Amino acid sequence: MGGMIEFNSRGRVKEYTVTIAYAGFDSHDDKRDSFEEPEVFEVHIDAVTNVQAIVQAVSVVNMRRAEIMTDYMTQHPLIDGNGKDKTYTVDEIEEIRQSSEDQGVFRSWLSIEPTTIQCHLTKDTDNLFDMTRNNIDYITSGDKIADDVQDYLKGSEE
Repeated sequence: MGGMIEFNSRGRVKEYTVTIAYAGFDSHDDKRDSFEEPEVFEVHIDAVTNVQAIVQAVSVVNMRRAEIMTDYMTQHPLIDGNGKDKTYTVDEIEEIRQSSEDQGVFRSWLSIEPTTIQCHLTKDTDNLFDMTRNNIDYITSGDKIADDVQDYLKGSEE
């Protein structure tokens, strides 16, 4: 039983900030000597839910990463210097492209998992920074250590 369903999201759309980061230190084991410095994308998205915002932001970031990937020529080992000091023939460019494809550069680059994805309503940014700052202050203070010791001792008394 199908039928026509009308859905109107007017008035329910909110602005989200989605931060997507790729870092070489993560445990995905798919960065292979890449990302000496984390690569972080902050995307502002209008969406009805945070899940929709994340899906849209991941799509936007993947498109941006595909644009970046098109500069594979200057990074390829067959290129002298930065690749701008020499003219390359069509055959040389094809050889470099084929070499990159054979090494799985394109496929592996686009399938890299983000290290982290964070999403929040943009209007909550300042409050979230304050909350994080307070949490870090608590964790690094003597109060956190004292609470941990007290919890441990309570557990060992039982």
